[in-house]
Formats: sequence, C-alpha cells, structure tokens
Amino acid sequence: MWKPRSSLRAVVAGLVAVGASVVLAPQAAANSFTETLGDATGETITVTYNDGDDQFCVNYAPSKVRGYYTVELRPDNPRRGPSHTFDVIQGKGTKCVSLARAYEDTHYSYKLVSNWWDYGGTSFYS
Repeated sequence: MWKPRSSLRAVVAGLVAVGASVVLAPQAAANSFTETLGDATGETITVTYNDGDDQFCVNYAPSKVRGYYTVELRPDNPRRGPSHTFDVIQGKGTKCVSLARAYEDTHYSYKLVSNWWDYGGTSFYS
C-alpha cells in the first residue's frame, strides 16, 4: 500500500542529501598569479597564469644583456594536461600558451632554462 507520508519523507531526504552534496562539494580555486624575476643586470622576466583564460605567459623585458630562455611547462601527471616547451627572446614581447585542454586543478610546474641560469619556478594548479 502506498503511504504518502513515507514517500514525501523519502523525497525530502533525497533532496536534502543532493543539496548538501552540492553545497559541500569543494570548489575549484582561482589559481592566477604573477611572478617577476630579476637580477643586478636589470634583467626582468615576468611569468603569469590567468586561471580564467587558462593562459600561461612569459615576458622577457629588454635590458643590457641580450639573450633568451627556454620555458618548460609540465603537468605532474601527463594524462591530465598538455606540456609546452618554448623560447622567450628578450625584448620580443610576451609569449603565451593555453592550458584550456588541461583538467581543472591539474598541478603544473615550470622551469626557465638558459646557458647561464636555471630557475625552477612556482608550481600551480590550472
């Protein structure tokens, strides 16, 4: 025999459980950052990640020393997103790559490599 009160209780309990799971589910954190690196020669490199646009960018500002850096950007787990390796030439503007194909909150690390200096940069979540 169908009992309206029992069915209503089951429906209400189910809605409360679904509502709680939506409210209590962890939200993806905005992980945007800007990091500026420099040295005594006036060399300045700016690394940015815009989480909203999924853009990782590097700018190597002009200075007295002419050069370039190779940027190596890698996810900790290669199945969770793309890897990128690209050169940034001093004074030639900002170079950006997309992480739009990466799973949300994939852990990435980047490294800047030149023939005189290596920098293992900040790790972040896409």
